Amino acid sequence: MTQSAGPWPGPVPGTAPSSWMALDSGAPPISALRAYAEVLILFALVFASGIINAAESLGGNNVVPSGSWGAFAPATVDEVCHAAVIVIVVVLLSARRRVTGQLLGIRMPEPLPGVGPTSRAIRMAAMGLLAFLVGAITTSLLAGGHHYQQPAHLSVPYLVYAVGSSLFSGVVEEMVALAFVVSMLRQARRPAAEIVVVAVLLRCSYHIYYGAGIVGIAIWATVFALLYLRFRSVIPLIILHFLWDSFQFLALEWPAFAGLGILLGLGFVITAFIMWIVAVVSHRAAKRPQPGGFAPYPGATYPVPQYLGAPYQGVPYPGAPYPVSPSPGATGQPWPAGQYSPAYPPPYGSAVPPAYSGPPAPSAYPPPGYPPPTGYAVPPSKAAPQTQASPQGNPVHRQP
Repeated sequence: MTQSAGPWPGPVPGTAPSSWMALDSGAPPISALRAYAEVLILFALVFASGIINAAESLGGNNVVPSGSWGAFAPATVDEVCHAAVIVIVVVLLSARRRVTGQLLGIRMPEPLPGVGPTSRAIRMAAMGLLAFLVGAITTSLLAGGHHYQQPAHLSVPYLVYAVGSSLFSGVVEEMVALAFVVSMLRQARRPAAEIVVVAVLLRCSYHIYYGAGIVGIAIWATVFALLYLRFRSVIPLIILHFLWDSFQFLALEWPAFAGLGILLGLGFVITAFIMWIVAVVSHRAAKRPQPGGFAPYPGATYPVPQYLGAPYQGVPYPGAPYPVSPSPGATGQPWPAGQYSPAYPPPYGSAVPPAYSGPPAPSAYPPPGYPPPTGYAVPPSKAAPQTQASPQGNPVHRQP
């Protein structure tokens, strides 16, 4: 029994995802006008005061925070609560355009054959840490005397407030200036280069107190945008941003935190490098054809449990994600969001042509230009090469 989801916009021609830079957000497309309107309005509401403070700090006119527990304790609670409210607003606004929390990136990176989500999250955070380091060095060299002013005498209440402010920065900046901005523009099918440039410019707007040192901010902001596009997860970047800012504040009063941060960061990067080597080996081993079973199509999420020896059905496995490539003449009612279910036929845009609705004959396997989509398995004799063409002619890649 097919359940209809009502009218559902089809894919925009020529925008089928072809790599980790694909523009298909997994949600119905929206207009560029709506995307930019929502992005700029929410950004202004969240960061307008930060931009003003940054401009005043650049001119040396900002007020340096000071006070005791009576002032900083409620301010710390306010920062944390404010961050929680903004996250709720972002999630609700995204839900209105049928973007779930997972599509927004509030999850760990997706696992790949032989590579778990934790391994990919650690590697993502390690690359972000290196970007932070390069950006910080660049900022220190170019900023001169421009920096965000701190109290003349640091106190424990202020440092507690600074840690709360770091949590606010990590959560709000990555959820609004990165996840919300990028997901909105991806849903509007804007070019990847345009998305990255907009995200970086918005991020730099409230860091102008560094003067020329803003170049360093642009460096790590660019890397963060690329990492988000590749891994489709914001959680590792939120944690990294919070820890980076916290260690910087705490090191102002206790220099030992600077040394501890360096040691932890070095150990983290080395661990991530080792895990990357293991992931590459495991990923290649997982893609090798199994005797008497199936070989996963490059980029496919192999079914769990594996259907060893089962004939190719041309039907999505339970829990398989949406296919990455549409095919001419694909039929079936669309499913609003999430993953395939046996109760639903392939949605509009499925890479399986109508002729493959049942068990196909060996000669009826998809031609080279229309490989099985993500979530399917192909017998070893029919396995696609490492790089295959999508209907639009773009190569399909998935790397560990």
